[in-house]
Amino acid sequence: ATYVWPTPGRSLPHNAFAPLVAALNEGRESVALQVIGDSTGHTAGKTRWPFHVADWLAARYPTYATQITTWDGTSAYPAPTVLSGDPTTRRASFSGVGAVCHPGNGQSFVGASDVLDIRIKVSLPAWPIADSAKGVLVSRWATGYSWFFAMHNQGSLVFRWSADGTTTLAGSSFSSIFTPPTNTPIWFRIVATPATGNFAFHWSTNGTTWTAIGGSTVGATTIYDPGNIAKYQVAGMGSNEGWSTLTAYEVEVRKGNGGPSVVPRYLDNWISNNTTAAPAAVHAGTPVLTIVNGSWPGANITHVDDPTNLPRMNRIDYGTRATILSMSHNDNRRGGAEYLTEWDSFLAALRARAPQSQFILSTQNPRVLGVAAGWVDAHAARRLDLIGWARKNGLSIIDVYQRYLDQVAAGTPLTSLVNSTAGVDDPPGIHPSDGAAGDLTKGSSLWAEAVKDAIIGKA
Repeated sequence: ATYVWPTPGRSLPHNAFAPLVAALNEGRESVALQVIGDSTGHTAGKTRWPFHVADWLAARYPTYATQITTWDGTSAYPAPTVLSGDPTTRRASFSGVGAVCHPGNGQSFVGASDVLDIRIKVSLPAWPIADSAKGVLVSRWATGYSWFFAMHNQGSLVFRWSADGTTTLAGSSFSSIFTPPTNTPIWFRIVATPATGNFAFHWSTNGTTWTAIGGSTVGATTIYDPGNIAKYQVAGMGSNEGWSTLTAYEVEVRKGNGGPSVVPRYLDNWISNNTTAAPAAVHAGTPVLTIVNGSWPGANITHVDDPTNLPRMNRIDYGTRATILSMSHNDNRRGGAEYLTEWDSFLAALRARAPQSQFILSTQNPRVLGVAAGWVDAHAARRLDLIGWARKNGLSIIDVYQRYLDQVAAGTPLTSLVNSTAGVDDPPGIHPSDGAAGDLTKGSSLWAEAVKDAIIGKA
């Protein structure tokens, strides 16, 4: 037999982008590329390098629906901007023969003292369901404190919990009876607050505007235990209980009311938990590639390593397989051992949150001497510190700084690559200039070329 070589450009790069590229080449599951950075990559009102890379990925992988969301600079990511395809078509159909599961991600398990905010987008063949024993939406059920969120045959939603993961329930809360539309996507939601025992149910047609449908307050209660190693499940619970017939599009298990989700959004990132040959879920629609651009103007290592900021900026729900770290130009004079210790802490937290992601360090553009507000030499020295730190910690490196130096040596003035005119992109002499894709005389375009080269293994 003759080995069939991969399509040109579809072989794996020998760097940390390999898992992302492998997933995109296969086209089976939804994936994400995360950027954590500063204003050099912020795309609001600018054509910065993450947007160029996103456009290129959308064209390179047309079997994916590609979208990008950019950190709003305060506390959240807005709804993604769709670049190609239709992300809303990705779905998993369950026919009552099994469920899918996911373990959550390391430190991000929802704990006993946290508010639990569960949201799921589904399409139902009928309402109310015929059998309450087969109506589970989302669960975390095993030996120990357990819970499940389900549909009830009286025409309501229900949240139930157990102290030992058996049919002996410690408590239940029901929504009011309501009539949602069938055979069309809708959202169901429960916000559970253990400290008060308050349960609030909602439903929505768009996942943004919610209609309250009652609930109850039963008094303080222990619903779930952070030591419980039970996996999260969709469309079932335990080993073979509660299997539902429905189509699921997206799911969120949020740590806190409106907080970050700890499970994958798209069901193709979940694993079938049934032991028969029949698949628990049949996936259809277009898999989704999300570029999560966590570039925060003004951010430095202290900002992004903050325990409140980090879980909000570092999104794990889109299926991140590669994370680019691109910061330092706001760290002023900092460098050396004390500075790198903070990067050690940051990387450890990222790896705990996103164990399936690989990490890449991107150096940044040089500053323009005589024009930049300051720290020109400190910024250059910090680049060397971070390259050494990345090598010590096994990260791949995209040396954008050197790419700029090479372009200057080829005849492009640094003042063309870096915005140097007051009022254009203040402060001047610091940020990459905007330009069309492929225009190597403009800094953002040159930066994007360096990232694209790394993704395909050219650099």
